[in-house]
Amino acid sequence: MTGLPGVITLTLETLNLLLLFAGVLGYAPRENKGCLAAGIAILLFRGVTVLAFPEAYIFHRYLAALVPAAAMPCIFKGRPSVSLVIGITMIQIISMMDTLNIGIWTLAVKGDMMRVDLVWTYYLGAMGCLILLGIVSFAVRKKRKAIYEATERISLWIFIPFLVCLWILCHYGPTYGGDPSGPLPEIIQAKNEIRDGFIASIIIGFLIVSCTLVSKHREMKRLLVLNQRCIREQTEQYRRQGEEDMDLRRFRHDYNAHIMALQSLAEDDDSKRLRDYVRDLSELREYKVLYSTNNLIGDAILNRYGQLCREAGIKLQVNGKFPDQLSITDTDLCVILSNALKNAYEAAAQCEKGAVDFEVRSAGSFVNLKIGNSAVRQPELRSGRPVTTKADEKNHGIGTRNMVETARKNGGDVTWEWHERGYMLVTVLLRGVQNEELS
Repeated sequence: MTGLPGVITLTLETLNLLLLFAGVLGYAPRENKGCLAAGIAILLFRGVTVLAFPEAYIFHRYLAALVPAAAMPCIFKGRPSVSLVIGITMIQIISMMDTLNIGIWTLAVKGDMMRVDLVWTYYLGAMGCLILLGIVSFAVRKKRKAIYEATERISLWIFIPFLVCLWILCHYGPTYGGDPSGPLPEIIQAKNEIRDGFIASIIIGFLIVSCTLVSKHREMKRLLVLNQRCIREQTEQYRRQGEEDMDLRRFRHDYNAHIMALQSLAEDDDSKRLRDYVRDLSELREYKVLYSTNNLIGDAILNRYGQLCREAGIKLQVNGKFPDQLSITDTDLCVILSNALKNAYEAAAQCEKGAVDFEVRSAGSFVNLKIGNSAVRQPELRSGRPVTTKADEKNHGIGTRNMVETARKNGGDVTWEWHERGYMLVTVLLRGVQNEELS
């Protein structure tokens, strides 16, 4: 459409896309003013073309599939390729609603195309999509963050076959090839358009189901990996506790003999031999610090990194204990602690005198974790999260994202703060205590 109807059409399409991305998918607008200006410029360009070149039908037909969808990657954060494909898919859905409306209207007037308003069929299709998106937006208002994170992880290629099918149905559907006289051809064509509209609805349903299944499959795979890590941490903690218990039993077994030997040396008044015996006795078993946080997963991860810190000459300070009524799953706690302590350990290992601090406190229904570490340089923060300094960015930096997702799933969040004295502090807030008493 061109002229004023084209501008109205562009407005309705833009409103649909804005509601889809912001209201349903949970996309946030970009903070970069240059990107926002580029998105607005794309929309204005489309508006100018429909007014300045009203006769360029082919030009507008293909441009309408890209604009305003092309403006969405500039307006919203996220992967530009995914935003563009989702935008184009939405425009095709509106076009199929238009096709369905034309078919229904044509049947209603018994094939008299002079009584079919092709402008209003598109308006009604766009407004119908707008109403439907509004209802969905209200229904998923508390799940937008999860939907956004799942959408960003979906592969771009899953949209391609569905988008191609929608495009073919919209622009190259079957036509009546019989006698063109009378209303029969228009009625048959209307039935074809209605059929295409229902086929498009099925395709859209398959697309939604496919995206949901792929997202759930990836989430299950992620949870499986995390559960395996959690089991490894627990197994290591049991092994470590078993070793400590065996050392203690051995020491207790020889306790009386050592006491008698020390007493004998003291009675002989041989201070040198007494000092040597005490020194040798202290070296019988390696001195190990075992951290106790009132949580098996917390103990396992802290003791593992405690051992790594001792080997690297890093000072690890642990304060506080987890509450008894902790409702956070072991898997979620493992995700947060393992990633936070891993990053803290790696950063502190680069310092001459590295230090890592861990503190856990609970108040009311919240648990507050603070993980601090010395660092040689201030990390770059992007979207509130530190950017990985490793060469392979695609396969790194996932841990911090998992931390944020897990914290938000448990009613909290994660923040990173840099202190000028070369200290990085990570604060994790979780709603994870079943009672409301202060501890």
